[in-house]
Amino acid sequence: MPVIYDTEASALLAPAGAAVSSDTTYPVVTAQAHRLPTAVWAINVTTSVATGSYTFILEAADVEAGPFSQIARLDWPSGRTGAHQVALGASASVARAVAGSSRVRYLRVRALLGGASPSLTWRSWLGKPGGSPGVGSKPNSTLDSL
Repeated sequence: MPVIYDTEASALLAPAGAAVSSDTTYPVVTAQAHRLPTAVWAINVTTSVATGSYTFILEAADVEAGPFSQIARLDWPSGRTGAHQVALGASASVARAVAGSSRVRYLRVRALLGGASPSLTWRSWLGKPGGSPGVGSKPNSTLDSL
């Protein structure tokens, strides 16, 4: 399975404008996460219904069919829009340790929705941090804290 890249050469996990109103597991991407330097998992929500509840989960496996292990989780506030980045650690060591493998080749992202009539539009990608060390931000970017 080929890696999908966005314009900034980051592994794209959920395409721009991905609109969901129920639990969704996105297709597996071959990201060779075990070879990444310090990485960030980025999430950008452009619309979010205030009556819903939203959880994003990043999972990793060493084979495409799984089993997949959760390596990161982000609970998103209802009704909030914006971007957030989750640091994955130096050399993707978190991914390797949690997945129990020295080679984390496959990644996928899941959106879990709950509450009354949940709906959101979002995108997600895995990339290299830029800008200030330790915050995983790119120069001139705005990061919201949750």
